[in-house]
Amino acid sequence: QYISLRDPGWEVIETRPDRSYLGKFESIFAQGNGYLGLRCTTEESKAGETRGLYAAGCFDRAPGEVTELVNLPDMTRITLLADGQELLDAAPGEDYERRLDLRSGTVIRSLTFSPETPEETGRQPLRIKVISESFVSLNRRHLICRRLRITPSSDITLTVRSGIDGSVTNSGTQHLLPGVKRLIDGKLLRYTTVTAESGIGIAAICAHECSHEAALSYPVTAKRGIFSVSSYRIKAQDTLTLVKYAVLYTANAPDSLLVCGDSGRNDGDSALETLAEKELRSAMHSGFRTLVQENRKTWDTYYQTCTDKVRFIGDSASAGDSVPPKGDIFDALAVHFAQYHLRIMTPFGDSSAGVGAKGLSGEGYRGHSFWDTEMFIFPYFLANFPDTARNLLEYRYHLLDAAREKARDHGYRGAMFPWECARPCDGDVTPAAAGTDIVTGSEMRCLTGELELHITADIAYAVDQYRRASNDIGFMESFGYELILDTALFWVSRCEYVPSKDRYEINDVIGPDEYKEHVDNNAYTNYMAHYNMVLALDLIRRPEAMSEKARRRLDVRYDFDAFAGELEDRIRRLYLPRPNAEGIIPQNDSYLSLGYLDLTPYKNTGRPGSIMEQYNNEQLSHRMVSKQADTVMLLYLFPDLFDEETVRRNFLFYEERTLHDSSLSLCIHSIVASRLGRKEDALRLFRQAAAIDLGGNPHSSDEGIHAAAMGGLWLAARELK
Repeated sequence: QYISLRDPGWEVIETRPDRSYLGKFESIFAQGNGYLGLRCTTEESKAGETRGLYAAGCFDRAPGEVTELVNLPDMTRITLLADGQELLDAAPGEDYERRLDLRSGTVIRSLTFSPETPEETGRQPLRIKVISESFVSLNRRHLICRRLRITPSSDITLTVRSGIDGSVTNSGTQHLLPGVKRLIDGKLLRYTTVTAESGIGIAAICAHECSHEAALSYPVTAKRGIFSVSSYRIKAQDTLTLVKYAVLYTANAPDSLLVCGDSGRNDGDSALETLAEKELRSAMHSGFRTLVQENRKTWDTYYQTCTDKVRFIGDSASAGDSVPPKGDIFDALAVHFAQYHLRIMTPFGDSSAGVGAKGLSGEGYRGHSFWDTEMFIFPYFLANFPDTARNLLEYRYHLLDAAREKARDHGYRGAMFPWECARPCDGDVTPAAAGTDIVTGSEMRCLTGELELHITADIAYAVDQYRRASNDIGFMESFGYELILDTALFWVSRCEYVPSKDRYEINDVIGPDEYKEHVDNNAYTNYMAHYNMVLALDLIRRPEAMSEKARRRLDVRYDFDAFAGELEDRIRRLYLPRPNAEGIIPQNDSYLSLGYLDLTPYKNTGRPGSIMEQYNNEQLSHRMVSKQADTVMLLYLFPDLFDEETVRRNFLFYEERTLHDSSLSLCIHSIVASRLGRKEDALRLFRQAAAIDLGGNPHSSDEGIHAAAMGGLWLAARELK
């Protein structure tokens, strides 16, 4: 259903409309440019759809809720009526196709509507061919374009209703205040509004161009929207072409701040509206064809700029084959799909916004950023677009004060980074509840914000990776040194001295395996904390590691002599779990003593989290089962930490006991399998990771694509080449 032989490895295709896959295609066909993200809904409205337009960094908080990414005014719905009958109600013909061209970020849909039958009219069936083509401009970051070509088999009167709908919600939560509607020059529709709590100004503007002169055209306003209604007479086999240009600005976008001020608010100032109108007029002056060419050229440049090319298993087809085997096409498609989504989810030239766990393709996880960014997404940009990698780390620096405050609130020093982040000014946005306990029926407390501490060391790890790859001294002096030192100071205070063992431990945590809560000495967490503190000690003790200017400035904050002494003490005596007699590294102090559970039934369901339908967290804490890569994640990050035989034993041991109920897991296991020479396992795990979004599960991507898996696919592909 997904694989194209027309352009192998570069097109994803929906061959027939199926309502059970509605949310999936809205997500995997999502379009964007790193600032705007648009779910791929059709022009006509469908029951069960989730229309969504999102802008990086545009968050708001409803009373009693945590901050979430705002669903912005919808400008994609276009209602078509043929002789008064809405085409939505008609059955599409057999020639249906919708495809995402990954080379250009364009979605093209082709179908035939049959709004009448001979029994009802006594005439030949009316057939209306509709071809739509849409894209979010990669080089004009505020622009969305859509072109419709409509060809009827008989003369019809076509009525088009299109405009801006500000009544959108986030699953029922209304974040936008009633806006101001205006018709400009008789053809430009403008709607301006403000987010309810965060006060971010929003300006949406659109216009239409048509190949036919309208017989009738007039504007319609609603409480939260403005629309135009136009009627056209189309003769049989004639084609009407309608182009819609839509522009959206948020006042907190970097280019908006230049005219709206540092607050990101738009309190009655017309500057934002002026920007939007200017952008719209420029796009209309260029015209749809030129905009398409511009967009394709920018996408070409993006793919060409990827310096670390993945020469893939799809190349296994012989030189004489015009089309590689189907499995190889899927493999190549998975990599290009990942590269496409990595680009449209990640802000370029902007350090004020992070990358959400669903990118900008949906409202899953409320648009919050997790450790996914540093461990899975950041490496792609470090290898291919280092300036963007730097921006991702600068975003974390903007959160440093919030991390320091969180550490103080919990009785620690340094910086304790929030598990979930939105805008830097929001601080910790981890929700208090984590769903309903399947056994007790009570609401479960979300403990990740308090106990899943490894994110603090993950950020320091990424900073060090950037330092090693870029030698960007300016970044380190402005941001990097403090990120490493403050995170290390947190671990100094978080380590717990155990006199009876004369060692430090890190107790009562959650590691990457979130099926294990309140554990002691999670191996991944301890080793990452140790690495973090070693980085900080190196900065302090090695004169050439830090400029004298930076040293003098930071010594006031950290008291380097005392800090170094504490670091040396913790580094020397922190407990680091070692392999047991069987060569197995204990995931935590209790893991290897837990009861065994056959995971085959849960793995065979193909539904992540199916085990939670029978067990609650308390029950799983007594079973030797992991949600995702944990100890194997440690082996991936530090490939030389243990000998190959130890890595092999642990890979096999934990692969059997890991459900891969997180999209972050399969790709890591694939990488470690590749390094062990287990190519069949590596390829199987890679394809399973790709199938999270590209597979047949109709609801796997309803709330958005899996952002971390996109980075993980690219990382795994490098090992498979």
